Amino acid sequence: PKLSSRRDEDRGEWNKLYPPQLPTQIRRLFTVRLITPLISVIALAFAVYIGLTVTNKTATILTFAVGFTIVGLSVGVLTGVAGQLSLGQFAFAAIAGTVAVKVSASTGQFFLGLLAGVVVGAIVSALVGIPALRLRGLALAVSTLAFSFATSAWLLRQEILIGPTASGIRVKPLQISGIDVDFSLPKNYYLFSLVFLVIAFLIAANIRRTGLGRVLRALRDNESAARAFTIAAPYRKLQTFAIAGGIAGLGGVIIANSVTTLTPDYFKGAFSVDVVSQSVLGGLGVLPGPVIGALYSRVPQLVTLNEFIPPLLILLSVIIIVLIPRGLGGLLVRVRNSAAFGLARLQGVDPQAAIRFDEGEIDGEDRRIAVIDVTPLKQNSGRDPFVGIDPQALPPILQVTGAARSFGGIKAVTGVDLAVQPGEILGIIGPNGAGKTTLFEIIAGFTAPDSGSIVFNGRDITKLSPEARAKLGLVRSFQAARLYPTMSVLETVMVAMERTAPTRVTSSLLGLPMADRAKKARAMQYLEVMGLDYLQAKPVGELSTGTRRMVEITCMLALDPQVLLLDEPAGGIAQSEGESLVQLLTGVNRDLGTTLVVVEHDLPLLFRLAQRVVAMELGSVIAEGDPESVRNHPDVVRSYLGADMTAVERSGPFTATVS
Repeated sequence: PKLSSRRDEDRGEWNKLYPPQLPTQIRRLFTVRLITPLISVIALAFAVYIGLTVTNKTATILTFAVGFTIVGLSVGVLTGVAGQLSLGQFAFAAIAGTVAVKVSASTGQFFLGLLAGVVVGAIVSALVGIPALRLRGLALAVSTLAFSFATSAWLLRQEILIGPTASGIRVKPLQISGIDVDFSLPKNYYLFSLVFLVIAFLIAANIRRTGLGRVLRALRDNESAARAFTIAAPYRKLQTFAIAGGIAGLGGVIIANSVTTLTPDYFKGAFSVDVVSQSVLGGLGVLPGPVIGALYSRVPQLVTLNEFIPPLLILLSVIIIVLIPRGLGGLLVRVRNSAAFGLARLQGVDPQAAIRFDEGEIDGEDRRIAVIDVTPLKQNSGRDPFVGIDPQALPPILQVTGAARSFGGIKAVTGVDLAVQPGEILGIIGPNGAGKTTLFEIIAGFTAPDSGSIVFNGRDITKLSPEARAKLGLVRSFQAARLYPTMSVLETVMVAMERTAPTRVTSSLLGLPMADRAKKARAMQYLEVMGLDYLQAKPVGELSTGTRRMVEITCMLALDPQVLLLDEPAGGIAQSEGESLVQLLTGVNRDLGTTLVVVEHDLPLLFRLAQRVVAMELGSVIAEGDPESVRNHPDVVRSYLGADMTAVERSGPFTATVS
């Protein structure tokens, strides 16, 4: 299918926050790759220079800005990457900072206190994040904001933390054995705090560019598809809350140790709102967004301003947020991209040609579905094809017994029994409202049955989650192959490989490249085999429906399933390519031994593909057998044409295709 743009709503609202990436050919240029590190080094050098030249009073303000920025980086991870809107980050910073001060005071070890603060911040954040398993958006924001104000007004005033007295707790001057530096001087402590800002920045950068960032963006863009790709949504969400809480805790430790007396006023509940608004102002979709937002908001505090200036800055902030969703960071990325295009021209690379290449307009615009030999890719856990054994003589690989599901008194599925043999291709047909997709939802675990059971490979999986079923090898596709609009085609296939090569949090936090390199090479193999490698850098949200469908099928192969549930795989694919799709799916079944269960409205296509067909109507099975017998079954004919057999015979052979 030819590529075409899609409506903005189908591309996902998060696309508006992410600036366009540089074309692959330009991004790989050595001089272009130097731009971001060079800017980072210059910015850090300037921050150090400022610390060496300002007064101690100014250094104290700058240190608070550093702590604020680190908390903002936690917002960038939790909201910008994972899509979880938390307005409680300063509460975690407050608790962590207070714990760090008290532990350091009792042990005399700053780093022990820092470790305790970060760990406590992570734990408290994970506990508060438990509602995120059910809440999202405004509801989650309100609940975390309530916790932030409760922390400032009540929790910090308990004896275990700061205490009820207005005088607060005394903070001992920072001392580090082996380092002869007077950290009681605000200038020295500010320079010391920059080290932790760099650490937090690197952690946030590693999360964004490694497997953990891909997993979190997949959950944010399309949680159902991510769960079908074996990603454990509850576990990953709590994991992200813990990581973000730890980063916020680090910011709280920096702030708490920058003062001589710690009181709750240093961690006001409103600061949680401020840090989110500053991160949005700087740009949630870009890594330095929280840093830029903090500079915009905190630098004016260093100078004496006319009384009219602060309100004007607030008004300007609102205008920027409304008119420039990508924030100030997005504008800087555009400047960087312009510089990169200039460097590319100097090296003989045409930027427009590079853009057209990434958009699939060169070497592949008119490509069609690949008819492939899928055997070159070695599978890790899929079922091998059966040779010399009648699959019908084997126990069913998938057994559905008495499955039923009602919605508000409407019976969507009524007592369905279904047995799928190893290695077969089973087709399921029926008019709209027959219950086909609901049956798929029940089998895949996205909808709990009112009654009945599902057994897979001899194991009862009725109560297992969708991701647990997918890990066992029972994988499904969706009617609308929306996938992950903000992610590239290559990243999408890499997400699908989570079943065979799950992302390790430690590797992502440390930015270890080996696992990602191997996964990327493997994903490229799948794209090359499917003839989609020319689209590797293309955002999924910009693909046509048919091309997205082919990317989804590629992901299904990367998942290495034993049973693949395909919901209308021909949807969005041109009729002229139907035969290629049949050959592709037949090859997957034959060469990889993958059992296919296919729901499809294109009956001629399904009858060519399936070895056995089940027909449904009003939630029940009305016919089952080989394609020819089901095609001519009176109940099936009546279901589609709504007439008795006499009328059907007058109308000629039944070859309807339901759309």
